[in-house]
Amino acid sequence: IHTFKKIIGLTSEMKQDWRIIPRHIALPTVIFMCLLFTNIFTFASTKIYFVSNEKQIYTGDRLVIDLKISSDESINVVNGTILYDKNILSIEKINKDDSLMTLWPTLPTFDNNKGELSFVGGIPNGFLGENGKILEITFVGKKEGVVKLDFQDIFSVFANDGLGTSINPWLQTSTFTITKKPINLIFQDKIEFFKTELKKPNSVAIILFLVLFVCIILVIILIRSKRVAKG
Repeated sequence: IHTFKKIIGLTSEMKQDWRIIPRHIALPTVIFMCLLFTNIFTFASTKIYFVSNEKQIYTGDRLVIDLKISSDESINVVNGTILYDKNILSIEKINKDDSLMTLWPTLPTFDNNKGELSFVGGIPNGFLGENGKILEITFVGKKEGVVKLDFQDIFSVFANDGLGTSINPWLQTSTFTITKKPINLIFQDKIEFFKTELKKPNSVAIILFLVLFVCIILVIILIRSKRVAKG
């Protein structure tokens, strides 16, 4: 009987242990999940991303891309470096005229030999909202391939709180495919180029001058040939 009671006591303790274990697992799990989701929402509150209307990109074409920012909290400084494949893309120019940033401690500068674009921009009164334009970047497709616009690991955004609080932004990359331009499109581009040039007053004057010059040369050659024939 004593042995039987002992077995029953052990069974009761095991049941209690099985009830306790899930609680020990559940509590840390809940805390971990709460912290995880808190970090995710903080991480995603400020987003930096690329926007382009270009759907088909050929070699030699220009690819215009806007670098934008959306934030749920007021920010006043963005400091970072954009990376691109120097073998596939090169930057032709940068436009900051429509930028929400009016202070540039470090002006946007690019190096096509490294495939990098760096800048430090400031917003005196801060920015809070969506689709804020930082820069307009014009790339040129150098060769065929898939290119990814990425961010350097050290990419900083600071809150407009007077304390210089650092915000961990969500850096959204973009991928583009450059393909070889068909011959018919190359031919069309040449035609459009000549049409554009002909519309320019200076170009028309030059063309007319060249035509007149050629005509004069032909007349001179014709007159001389007639004189030689008579002689």
